[in-house]
Amino acid sequence: METHFDDIFLFEDERSMSNTTEISYKWTKKGKQPAIKQKKGRRKKITFFRSVNPISCEVIVSKVNKGNPKTFK
Repeated sequence: METHFDDIFLFEDERSMSNTTEISYKWTKKGKQPAIKQKKGRRKKITFFRSVNPISCEVIVSKVNKGNPKTFK
């Protein structure tokens, strides 16, 4: 791969957030399932992509309703 001075390299990552509750770890008595109160409703999810240009330090943030390979690209 040939690199030119006009080429721009970005570092990108994504972050998804949802309005639903998920428990990964919690202190509780052995054998007891922790109860989490949550409002009933339709699940909503949003994904953010953030790209950083390491040379100029420019940060680009985009928001999409569905995170997948197509929206990542």
